[in-house]
Amino acid sequence: MNKGIKYLVVGVLAAATAMSVRAANIEIDWSASDYTGFALQNGTPVPDNAYASVGYFSTAPTAGSSDLSAYHAFASSTAVFNTGSVSGYPGFIPEEISSYDQGAFGGQQLYFVITSGTQEGIYTFSPTQNANWKFPHAGDIPNSSSPDIEQLVDLPGTAGNVLNGNATVIYGSGPQYSAGSSYMLLQDTVVPEPSTWVLVGTGLLGLIGLARRRS
Repeated sequence: MNKGIKYLVVGVLAAATAMSVRAANIEIDWSASDYTGFALQNGTPVPDNAYASVGYFSTAPTAGSSDLSAYHAFASSTAVFNTGSVSGYPGFIPEEISSYDQGAFGGQQLYFVITSGTQEGIYTFSPTQNANWKFPHAGDIPNSSSPDIEQLVDLPGTAGNVLNGNATVIYGSGPQYSAGSSYMLLQDTVVPEPSTWVLVGTGLLGLIGLARRRS
């Protein structure tokens, strides 16, 4: 093969490979915008060491459950919250742009998961009503989405803020009103230690024995 043609073929193959790799990527531009943030149950801003991520559940989560065993994170950050107050609302997520191979994420419903210590929040929105809450496929045009916690809440920021009818709080609390902005509260996920259950069981057995002696 002519050397010039050979180099041309190699170049074309390399370019095609690079394009195919790039085409396999999807981009998620995620945040909690100026009007919506997160707070702990006591209303204080979520600290900077909290964990925030976007991902999907391979098995649909149960409302009221904090179980993350079927959760798969697409992108995450452990320092995305401002501990201070911006425009009067608690900790929020500045814009994060994450681009990775679509893998098993393409076409899946998107969820926000926020955890801080023993508190956790899981939030989503109907992807049929807002396409930003669905992971795109690499071949989609555009192959990106922009989910924002603000989309969960009926704005503008007034005392009448309520959860949008197409939004779902799997675990956590709905929007609260604070100084012109809305924010979501996290709920405790404390699970009693085995020793605590032993003490409870011992106490119950003691009460049963005492009741029998009196009868």
